[in-house]
Amino acid sequence: MNKVGLSRFVAVVISLCLNLSVYAAPAANPRPNLNQMIGELRQRWDSSQVPTGGLSVVVGNEVHTLRLGKAEPGAFELASCSKAVTGLLIAMLEREGRLSRDDAITRWVPELAENPKTGYAAVRLSNLLSHTSGLSADTLDLLRPDSGGDALARLPLLLKDVPLAHAVGSREEYATLNYSLLGLVAERATGKPFAVLLRERIFQPLGMRHTFVDGDPAPEALERVPGYKIGFASARSYAAPRYRQNTPAGYVISTPEDMARWLQFLLRPTPAAGSDERLAALYAAREVAKRPSAVGYAYGWDVETGKTTSWSHPGQNPNGSAYVAFDPQSGVGVSLLGNSNSPQVVDLGRAVFEHLRNTTPRPLPHRQVADSGDLVASGLAALYWLGGLLLLPLWLLRGRWSAPTGSKDGGELASRLEATIIQESLVQSAEKESWLAFTGRLLIRNLALILMLVTAPTLALGLNWPNLLVWGPPSLPMAAAGLFFLANAISLFFFLAARHSDSFGRKTFSSLMVAKVVGLTVLSGLLNSALILCILQAIDGRSAGLLPNAGLLLCCIYFYIVSRKAAEQQIMHFGHAFVQGWRMEIIRRLLAADYRSLERLSPGKIQAVIGEDSQELAKSVLAFVPFFTNLLTIIFLFAYLMAFKSMAATALLLACTLPMIALYYYVSERADRIMPQALQSRSEFMDTVEDLQKGYKGLRREVVRRAFYQHALAVSERFKQFRIRYDRGFLGAFFVGESLLTTLLVAVALLFPFMIAGFDSVIAKEYLIILLYLIGPLNAVMAAVPELVRLQSLRRSMAEFSQSIHPAATSPLGPMPAKIRTLELSAVRFRYPSAGNEGECFGIGPVSLKAECGKAYFLTGGNGSGKSTLAMILAGLYAPEQGTLKIDGAVVSSCQLQELTRTIFSDNWLLRRVYDPALLQLRAAINHNIAALGLADKTALNADGTFDNISLSTGQRKRLSLAMLLADPSPLVVLDEWAADQDPRAKAVFYREWLPLLRAQGRIIFVVTHDDEYFAEADALITMKNGQLIESKIGKVESHAY
Repeated sequence: MNKVGLSRFVAVVISLCLNLSVYAAPAANPRPNLNQMIGELRQRWDSSQVPTGGLSVVVGNEVHTLRLGKAEPGAFELASCSKAVTGLLIAMLEREGRLSRDDAITRWVPELAENPKTGYAAVRLSNLLSHTSGLSADTLDLLRPDSGGDALARLPLLLKDVPLAHAVGSREEYATLNYSLLGLVAERATGKPFAVLLRERIFQPLGMRHTFVDGDPAPEALERVPGYKIGFASARSYAAPRYRQNTPAGYVISTPEDMARWLQFLLRPTPAAGSDERLAALYAAREVAKRPSAVGYAYGWDVETGKTTSWSHPGQNPNGSAYVAFDPQSGVGVSLLGNSNSPQVVDLGRAVFEHLRNTTPRPLPHRQVADSGDLVASGLAALYWLGGLLLLPLWLLRGRWSAPTGSKDGGELASRLEATIIQESLVQSAEKESWLAFTGRLLIRNLALILMLVTAPTLALGLNWPNLLVWGPPSLPMAAAGLFFLANAISLFFFLAARHSDSFGRKTFSSLMVAKVVGLTVLSGLLNSALILCILQAIDGRSAGLLPNAGLLLCCIYFYIVSRKAAEQQIMHFGHAFVQGWRMEIIRRLLAADYRSLERLSPGKIQAVIGEDSQELAKSVLAFVPFFTNLLTIIFLFAYLMAFKSMAATALLLACTLPMIALYYYVSERADRIMPQALQSRSEFMDTVEDLQKGYKGLRREVVRRAFYQHALAVSERFKQFRIRYDRGFLGAFFVGESLLTTLLVAVALLFPFMIAGFDSVIAKEYLIILLYLIGPLNAVMAAVPELVRLQSLRRSMAEFSQSIHPAATSPLGPMPAKIRTLELSAVRFRYPSAGNEGECFGIGPVSLKAECGKAYFLTGGNGSGKSTLAMILAGLYAPEQGTLKIDGAVVSSCQLQELTRTIFSDNWLLRRVYDPALLQLRAAINHNIAALGLADKTALNADGTFDNISLSTGQRKRLSLAMLLADPSPLVVLDEWAADQDPRAKAVFYREWLPLLRAQGRIIFVVTHDDEYFAEADALITMKNGQLIESKIGKVESHAY
């Protein structure tokens, strides 16, 4: 053997020893942390997420490989870790002079120069290596399944008409097709297929006998480990289609043993002595590929100048994942491969690498990161399908739920009353529509929803549905179908609920209406936020094109308008029903009120509450939906900025808005205190207007007119000042908010780029667009706050007013007698409440009298003697504080007495219609009486209960009231100075004709009168003085006073 042969033999022996060391068992005394780490990794490995894993670890001279989980045989896809191999190939060809980093891509791929507008002429190979070519990450969506041997050659056909998303070199954006183009460049620079280049130039020199490129017919190629995809939180078997146009970027296939050789190559500083030229070239090319890049990525590795001491790259394919990292300083290299797309591989791979390279190792994470896409899609799918299905039992059990019975403490009365009104208003707010209208609207909504579901993935995720079904989780189509199902189920449910609202309990149905309004408001706020994001997407000029952008934008606008309109219509119906509920509740309370409490109420307050306050309340209720829709828009957009843009910048913006929020809170609290005073001054003004209307005749003298005007001006001025103070606070806060927003815009444009790391011009532009868009929602929120404060004050004012109306004491009425024989008052006393702290309160009693049917009793006395008060007791309007009322010897209440009595008071108010159904049946008798009283040419009672005319004089109004009283068979009659406004002839007819007629009907008649010339017509004359009753006998009538 000559010297050359001897040297070759020694080199072969050394090489074999080096290669055998790769397969050798770990050293007798391995590092403790390595064994501990492997044990921990076995415990942490979740086979339900990644059935089989392949680990390769190099620590110094130690090499360890093993399979995890099910340990299925076969090779793994390196996914995006393949880019490092492609980058090394480009570095080798660069050293050989076959190409240059500064070459234009169009030199090697001239097809990309066919359309100059695309901008590819400016792209250099260095831009492809560092992902600064301007290609968008969304270009992955251009790929279609292709297993052909020449698939890579067809890649330019997909790109040649797709313009660059960004200016070349302006920003780094990870686009996997950058490295696919580099693989095509390598083919054209050498004239060899990409698979052959890697096998001959890299895999064979490194001894990676079982590493190959997808589609390479090399005899050493192994079968691949079966692939899986995460779906519904677990790995499911999945045979992914092949995208061989993307082979250089993601389809290198290897084993843990070969990856150990790859790591040794990356870590070893120089080739072993006696290595051939191919291996030496690889090491030289490796040093070129390891050069850090200013943009953070180069030659298939994440690197950064001045900061990188280690090189790493994660990878994920539709049914496989990988993580490769090495640190030459610590001598540690890790490769973890898996046969599913679970993030567990990258998470554990990174943890193992950091564990081994640190001097103080940390334990591996106990819980692995879940696949976020599958987690969200599975959660949404479950939410949508369960939500839609749960509507069925809700519909079937709609009539079985009833509101719980609450306690009846006096302190809770107002809140329970308001809750009842709110519930009833929500029930009334349900709008019913026909089947035809519902079907038409549902069809339009479904078409818009389908269009949105078709276009949204392309814009939001960068993938159309065919590719999304490959790269996305299996739960995603179920979530999309669930959304479609839920939207239709909800629409149908609320449509049927509105048509059959009577089959629900009131509380249940009102809760459904609240849920509907809240859901629509949240949806409109979310869609309002989505509008600006769609606009930003369109401005960004992604490769998705005009039609998808326009389609999604139109869908967002349509659903925003539909949801906002539906919510506002619902709240509009509720607002008017709520106001009507309060009005009718107040009217009900007024009708059931104790007359004494009613007398104490201000007429101006009643008119203000039922009239203007109610209108203001309805207007303020309408502010709910705009306020919350725009508030949610602000919240959603700030959440977007914090989650996806800059947390520091968003937090700073939020901190700057705190003063505005505090100011608005202070102004709202102050306004809430001012509003009740303003409402009180308005009631005073309404009282003044009532004085003007009813006392107009007494205001004709010039001096009186001037004094009244000055008083009205003072009251109006007081109300105006309260309103100015109320509005001025909100106006000031509004302009403070406007100024603050303008300042924030300036700060974002000029200061944030210097204050916050990574806040570049692109992010600043997006912040500025969103803040400018938020001016509208912010102004709407600030404009709605005064309305909501006014709503609170008005609601509280109406509740307090309602509670101030005290109901009359009630007692069971029982059957009312058609005729009564006697009415008896026994020791009856009544006192008016004192108007102040001094002086005695006026009252009557004790009064005792007995009246018989068929007799007329005249009550007379001076002004203030108590006769009108006694008349009020006889009419049942005042309840005696002491004493008893008896009818035919039986004690009765004032309520029962009221049902038996018909009264005409001196300040008689003629109602516009007859409300008593029994009296309306006597229409012919009433019209006969109207004619007999000389009013036939003035008015008549119509069949619907209205009068032809009520524009009558005071005396004529009393005659019309008498016409109805004569026809009414009530056994008790009280006439309070009926004849005071009659002419002498009508007065005489009343005393000498109509009064005897009432007596002949067997009634008990009480007449309050000062007409002493007709005292002889009385059966008894009762004189009152200082609240006491005095008996006076007239004619044949025997006194019954005692």
